[in-house]
Amino acid sequence: NTTTDVTFDGKTWYIIADNSTAKDAGTVTLLAEDCVDASAYNSSGTFVDYSSNPTVKTAVDNWYNSNITADAKKAVNGNAMFLLTTIEANAITNADVRKCTNASGNGGWWLCSRGSVVDFAALVFSDVGNVFDSGFDVKFPFGVRPALKLNLSSVIFSSESKTFFVDKEPTPMATATATPESTPTATTSATWCSTR
Repeated sequence: NTTTDVTFDGKTWYIIADNSTAKDAGTVTLLAEDCVDASAYNSSGTFVDYSSNPTVKTAVDNWYNSNITADAKKAVNGNAMFLLTTIEANAITNADVRKCTNASGNGGWWLCSRGSVVDFAALVFSDVGNVFDSGFDVKFPFGVRPALKLNLSSVIFSSESKTFFVDKEPTPMATATATPESTPTATTSATWCSTR
């Protein structure tokens, strides 16, 4: 797995998935180059699925709304950013890509998968890039490193500059809807965190 860094909306991202399955055809998944904020996963101290609006989702949504331009948002599939699952993070075989130098808080960045202990969420240790699917207590602050699905019919890619530019006349594409592969429990990691 070779991970390519690219520019989109004036920011550096890693292409972590070239989504060529039927449900995701025409998208690539981009991961922020670094952490953009720090947050508790859920300040209430209880693990909740990402789709149930934990504290960290508010941090992701606030960053997206404040830092992604209106034109660029038109190219984002589902018009939202999200956190990776443990499966998605483990699929990034280059540990250097999983490292995060700006992880504020306690030296890691949150994933949206449940940890192996009640009220723990999985994370990545930012200094070494290891996925810690056992997780950590959701009340503690760790880095926030969002991802997005970029609709390829809404952008033009320059291979010279490795930049995605928003196409002012994009081809319409239906929003993909993820289907859970299994229901998360207190002892297993989620294979998905919300519809994308």
